[in-house]
Amino acid sequence: MSRSGNYFRYRSEKVENTLETKTITLNEDATHYSFIPELSGRYEIRISKPGTRTYVSQYLYAYGWGATSYSSFKVDKEGHINIQLDKEKYNIGDKAQVLLKTPFKGKVLVTVETNKVVDYFYVETDKRAASFEIDIKEDYIPNVYITATLFKPHEESDLPLTVAHGFAPLMVEDQANSMPVEITAVERSRSNTKQKIKVKASPNSAITIAAVDEGILQVGGYSTPNPYGFFYQKRALEVESFNIYPYLFPELGAIRSSTGGGAGAAEMAKRLNPLQNNRVKLVTFWSGILTANNKGEVEYEIDLPQFSGNIKIMAVAYNGDKVFGSSSKNMKVADPIVQSVALPRFLSPGDKVKVPVILTNTTDKTAKCNTRIEVAGPITLEGEKSSSITIEPNSEKEVVFEMKVDMAMGQSSVTVTTNALGEEFVNATEIPVRPAAPLQKRNGTGVLAANTNQPIDINIDAFIESSANYKLVISNNPLVQFTNSLDYLVRYPYGCVEQTVSSAFPQIYFSDLLGTIYTNRAATNDASNNVQAAIDRIKLMQLYNGGLTYWPGSGSETWWGSVYAAHFALEAKKAGYDVDEDFLKHLLKYLKSRLKEKRLITYYYNYTKRKEIAPKEVAYSLYVLSLAGEKPNALLNYYKANSHLLSLDSKYLLAGAFALTGDTKKYKEVVPAAFEGEEAVRTFSGSFNSHLRDEAIALNVLMEVDPDNAQTGIMAKHLSKAMKDSRYLNTQERSFGFLAMGKIARRARESNISAQVLGNNKIIGEMNNNTITLNTTQLKSKKLSIETKGSGNLYYFWESEGISKDGSFIEEDSYLAVRKTIYNKFGNKVSDYNFKQNDLLLIELKIRAEQDKYIENVAISDILPAGFEIENPRLTTLPPGMSYPNNRSRPDYMDIRDDRINLFVNVRGTTRDYYYLVRCVSPGTFN
Repeated sequence: MSRSGNYFRYRSEKVENTLETKTITLNEDATHYSFIPELSGRYEIRISKPGTRTYVSQYLYAYGWGATSYSSFKVDKEGHINIQLDKEKYNIGDKAQVLLKTPFKGKVLVTVETNKVVDYFYVETDKRAASFEIDIKEDYIPNVYITATLFKPHEESDLPLTVAHGFAPLMVEDQANSMPVEITAVERSRSNTKQKIKVKASPNSAITIAAVDEGILQVGGYSTPNPYGFFYQKRALEVESFNIYPYLFPELGAIRSSTGGGAGAAEMAKRLNPLQNNRVKLVTFWSGILTANNKGEVEYEIDLPQFSGNIKIMAVAYNGDKVFGSSSKNMKVADPIVQSVALPRFLSPGDKVKVPVILTNTTDKTAKCNTRIEVAGPITLEGEKSSSITIEPNSEKEVVFEMKVDMAMGQSSVTVTTNALGEEFVNATEIPVRPAAPLQKRNGTGVLAANTNQPIDINIDAFIESSANYKLVISNNPLVQFTNSLDYLVRYPYGCVEQTVSSAFPQIYFSDLLGTIYTNRAATNDASNNVQAAIDRIKLMQLYNGGLTYWPGSGSETWWGSVYAAHFALEAKKAGYDVDEDFLKHLLKYLKSRLKEKRLITYYYNYTKRKEIAPKEVAYSLYVLSLAGEKPNALLNYYKANSHLLSLDSKYLLAGAFALTGDTKKYKEVVPAAFEGEEAVRTFSGSFNSHLRDEAIALNVLMEVDPDNAQTGIMAKHLSKAMKDSRYLNTQERSFGFLAMGKIARRARESNISAQVLGNNKIIGEMNNNTITLNTTQLKSKKLSIETKGSGNLYYFWESEGISKDGSFIEEDSYLAVRKTIYNKFGNKVSDYNFKQNDLLLIELKIRAEQDKYIENVAISDILPAGFEIENPRLTTLPPGMSYPNNRSRPDYMDIRDDRINLFVNVRGTTRDYYYLVRCVSPGTFN
């Protein structure tokens, strides 16, 4: 130990002493050399050829009580105890020889630990070392830890240390727990054949077999499962050590350590490609769990499809809860003639494409090949349909065919058949013909008096027939007029907390109407399942403080989303749904904690005006807490006295909170006389202000606590007109609007009316004081009309969707402006759209919010022509000389599909630029 300023530190100086030199002769087998160490220490054995300076060496440690000096071993610089074991692994019944090398002499507490202290004892050091033996027991599998704590004798005062620590893992195994697994299968196979796989393990063991394309395994870096390695892997040390010396010697720092031991899917599908791509046949087989016979054998047969490549066969076996084993083997699949058909991943109506077919002769014979192509679906061949060529042994040649896509959509297939070497080889590829234009939706509503006949135009001729869907709902329920809003919410494809709640909230009350509207859609037919699924989903978004994140996996909470979800959960609980009490308790606790804040925000209203108010979440939280049976009277009275801090809709919520707590007097004092004089400026984040949403909230409050209030009629009229006339409504406007109008409708007197729906003057549907829904199959008539009888009013809603026949669609900017530009690899703007195969292109998407707004959670979907393929930025780097522009923005999330890319972003008033790469891969002309 040496002194450096005011500090002491260990310093070891290595001294080499040659103890013995001998010349020996090496035998062909093993050569033995004997050496008996006389002192404890570290020894090195060097072997070299006479006359050379190079050598090989091996170190060993020797220890004997009474033969140790202070310089026998190197002292750890940090004052730790070094623990040396004589083996890397031990078997049950072995004796482990353990050597301790300590920084000073003293008494050592040795413990054997796992998740508890298994054994302990004391040893004394001889100078700066000690040794002992440990009996290896079965319960030490897979490992234990040896920890050592050294105490300095009281009479020793030459060192500043009073205690030293050390630990080391001791690995233990039982080979009886490792089961040998042997796989027997052919090494080479042809496609379209059946192959038997035999696996041998221990008798009566359980065995599972998987055979998977190596390419699939490489995508996820999947390797053969190793249950033995998993269950008997090194365990962490779970015992914590504490040092009480700080209580005896306050001037020394405390030590506390824990040492370780090492190492909306259906609707989204319509917005994507409406046709599933089945061209890739994944080669995956799984046997399930098989039981071996008394010889330990099982058999499993696989039926190989058309395929060329390597298949990895994996087998995992177990016997009881201690014995495990696994093994793997490769099988190569190849035909004498391998056909590689180069087709785009999808096509669009009107595309023209060249189809290269590469024929590979894998044999040692010359092959005369006759190749023909056949198509099915909306595809027509152009030019030659067959070709004859000769291919030399172990070589390949290419033939090219041409085809054109009809003006229709649907699944198609391309089949290439080659006759060669006396055999027939078939390659069938499925390929979807998807729309080149986006999905369009059109809808309308109306009211018919009794005893009238009115024609209905639902745009039957507007769309490609294979893409079109139609729906007509007629009812005596006025809510049918708002089917568009309910339909939008139920089928909303994304899943943040606000969207999840907005989708499920109306389904609590209007499951009967949902069941009528969606009679043919299983995914949305069961409203109770949808509501329960939403409850379960928002639970996953809860943080430690009780608040909910906006998106799953996000690290910060959203106050509005949390109170909105709490409102939904309370209403769902009241309706009989299963809501986790602990989840709700912590969520309400979070709302209470946020209400302690007295901060103000800037609120914009009446276009140009602004004022400082309490966040809208404040009044909403008070309303929801009162709905839960709480009585936050102090805060209610505070904001009643400071009503200037509240927006117009917040005053309705505050009044509603008083009514829910039973204080009708203060409710009447707080509730505004009319919803007028203040119109919120629309926002796309925070509390999602809009005049329509705010009026819907106010009406919803009144229908909950004071449905006979004179304001409800006027507000309902405003809201009804806005919801039917507005082209764009967000999820908040639709959800609160539908909730409020639903409560109005349920109080209204039902009419006594019947109707017939006529198609080409023939009856295709009838209703009598109920709700009926007619779908695409029933509505293909060119001429539709509704004839009513009885008294009262009939309400109807129609919707049509599909791809326009001429590919046209309305281009417009609404709150958002998006522009697309294509650049070549030199950074020059592309103007003519003529490309060469293998060209790399940079796509620029510019987006900005109009009126300097900030809009969160925007999805940009960019559809590609069939000849392009996206270069995945996670896997591809830019080529030399090509770089992204400096103004590049990065999306929050990127979803890459075969035919499009979806970017999820937040948008501001300033333009944001997003880029991605595509490569021209298929020759042809594409739309």
